[in-house]
Amino acid sequence: MSDKVQILLLHKKKIIQLQKFLKKYWNEKHIFVKNKKFLIWQHQNQNLITHAAAFYKSKIVGIQGYISQSHYDSKINKNQIFLTIFRVIENVLPGLGLNIFKFIEKKTSAEFIGTLGFTPKLKNYHEWLGYKVGYLNHHIAVSKNTKKFKILINKNKKFFIKKKNDKYCHFLIDKNFLLKNKLTHLFKFQYPEKTSVFLINRYLKHPIFKYKIYLIKKLNKPRAILVVRDVFFKNSKATKIIDFIGKEKEFSNIGNVVNDLLCEKNNEFVDIYSFGINLKYIKSAGFINRYKTKGLIAPEYFAPFIRKNIDLLYGYKCKKKYIKKVRLFRGDGDRDRPNFI
Repeated sequence: MSDKVQILLLHKKKIIQLQKFLKKYWNEKHIFVKNKKFLIWQHQNQNLITHAAAFYKSKIVGIQGYISQSHYDSKINKNQIFLTIFRVIENVLPGLGLNIFKFIEKKTSAEFIGTLGFTPKLKNYHEWLGYKVGYLNHHIAVSKNTKKFKILINKNKKFFIKKKNDKYCHFLIDKNFLLKNKLTHLFKFQYPEKTSVFLINRYLKHPIFKYKIYLIKKLNKPRAILVVRDVFFKNSKATKIIDFIGKEKEFSNIGNVVNDLLCEKNNEFVDIYSFGINLKYIKSAGFINRYKTKGLIAPEYFAPFIRKNIDLLYGYKCKKKYIKKVRLFRGDGDRDRPNFI
């Protein structure tokens, strides 16, 4: 490593310098550039803005952001992180991006590192680093009540058909409910770790997005938690499943919730990107596999709106003992965040 380049965890006093770097080398309209409060909300941890930054002659020449699961609940082990925004100025130092990554890995003592939505040109790079890499599954539940689709393209006319299961019920829950009720048994089936406090701070206290959290019960016993967010375009909407908590097979029993969501006015579809949930349970819940359905376009981007399918790459590395429990959804890392104001 060159003596002229120094890699450090970014101190909060350097936040303006980070914003200037992102404005010049990433996107001048990016929310981190335009909204310092949001950058602080997502990345400030005590005196640090959770980015590793490479400095050359006191100027930032490369950054790699990250978010620890403990950012949203201090009782979660700090060694579970998701990588976020990455940018290195070309021709400063060969291998600088790799050195920044190794620096983060060492500083965080990471037992889990995940990343979502990176570009295909970095797929081989992540595999070379030892990540398990692939595309998130994408499943859709299409409303049979919508007469004219403004968001979705559904040429094969495949719709959500799921009979109501009277043994299951669901209702919206809030911060007070999550704090007062013991739901710890629902969180033990997945990794990286999440908790009720995590859900509150990650979703219910989000400064911009409005999330809804449903508790699913069977015979009055909590079985799963579902986090969703509505998106809108031309007086129509869709509902994104952002997170799922609970035993894997319980996903097959979210049909009642999905049906109620699709019955909401102008709701065209409900969809989910996922890894770690057996496809048979997703199919059993009434969803269709977008990758296996020709003529189905379920847009991911709404700000600005782009009517096309998006294939989302995931990557992660972790200790062997956790591999079977790894689950990934839209809500992980900073995948589900506004990019622009």
